[in-house]
Amino acid sequence: MNETDKLEKGKRIRSARKSAGLTQPELAEKCGVSQQLISKLERGLIDGSFIEPHIALHTGVSAYWLSAGEGDKDDFVGSDDERNLIKAFRYGSRELRDYLRTIGNAEAPQKTGQ
Repeated sequence: MNETDKLEKGKRIRSARKSAGLTQPELAEKCGVSQQLISKLERGLIDGSFIEPHIALHTGVSAYWLSAGEGDKDDFVGSDDERNLIKAFRYGSRELRDYLRTIGNAEAPQKTGQ
């Protein structure tokens, strides 16, 4: 990967992170890497192919768009409900995003036999 490609990919990573309303430390925590690594990726200093699927998942963007810069950024595979939650998280208020984080961190209720 040449330097121009790394810079362009870094711009897409930054765009995805900001669209998701995440800081570098928040994205790093979700992906299990350091904030410094996210910073280097966004500045195009390193090739982050190994972490791109995690970034795409946690920012709600197309992994193909993130990796190749082609296709639709918002072509995230998932149900309509999942897409709507991602949009609410991206474009909602800080309070809404905090609430959605709380829900996301809660344990799913156990199903009872019927």
